[in-house]
Amino acid sequence: MKPTPPRNFREAYMTPQENAKIKFMLDHLFDAGFVMINTCTATMSTPMTEVEIDALVGAMKEGFEKLAAQG
Repeated sequence: MKPTPPRNFREAYMTPQENAKIKFMLDHLFDAGFVMINTCTATMSTPMTEVEIDALVGAMKEGFEKLAAQG
């Protein structure tokens, strides 16, 4: 959620605003049927097909669009 990749630990530390964005995205994904932890990591399973991956991509896109609309 940073405009540029962090170069060190201090730059990687998330601000309260960044934490709020992560929480918003995780809540949005949960509401869409996807579970991720607060590090935004997830796992994929071999039974997953393009249908599930497309659904995740769609949920992420929708979440990013909502975040962008919030400013």
